[in-house]
Amino acid sequence: MAKIIRPNLVNTVRSSEISAILRWGALFAVLLAGAAGLLLAKQYLPAAVCILILPISLPLAKKQIGVIRAGADGEAETLRLLRKLPADWTVIPDAVIEYRGHRSQTDYILIAPAGVLILEAKNVSGKVTGRAEDRELSQYKPSRGGRPAEQKRMYNPLLQVKGHQTTLQNILRAAGLSVPVRTAVYFANPNAEVHIDGAVNVFTVHDSQSLDQSMRRLLGNGEKVDTAAVIRAVKQSFSK
Repeated sequence: MAKIIRPNLVNTVRSSEISAILRWGALFAVLLAGAAGLLLAKQYLPAAVCILILPISLPLAKKQIGVIRAGADGEAETLRLLRKLPADWTVIPDAVIEYRGHRSQTDYILIAPAGVLILEAKNVSGKVTGRAEDRELSQYKPSRGGRPAEQKRMYNPLLQVKGHQTTLQNILRAAGLSVPVRTAVYFANPNAEVHIDGAVNVFTVHDSQSLDQSMRRLLGNGEKVDTAAVIRAVKQSFSK
């Protein structure tokens, strides 16, 4: 089982979910209290407005919390798969690394005896299409359960992880380490259908190999890496 090093004591995605629940809960409490106070003061029109806002806000709250929760669930499942990696591997999830004022928020940094890899995980659903060099990809969600079809754009995670790669390479180089940094993207949502022309090292839950098997293949062979020195350099780069 791989070693997990968490730079944050609190899972930021889960904490975002809790924060969203608290924010919406506070809003609903204020609206209810306001409506009650206005009714007692016989201010019926303002009270009616407060009451009408509640059913309008509830679907928005459910959607926002649902999106955050899905992301947290996808993160937990991805980390569960990465834990299956060998004991001499180290996984650093949810790290913000910094080099000369430039910050990169990485999803997972994998440090293995034969190399280093940054894994960008996405929990989006629907059909994702585009080209590897495109700045944005197209995301299409078909209509379902009364929900209308949705078409939108998303920033290309292949370009996103390339930026993280540059930051980490600079950090390791500054520490006197000549270690190649590989990159990969993982679509963790089973409802995602991904077609990115020209893309390499893009994985989904539907692949014949599991995520941990794919990572073993990518980092299975290569020059011996001083993993302890790499871990120290990465830890020292954590953004305060």
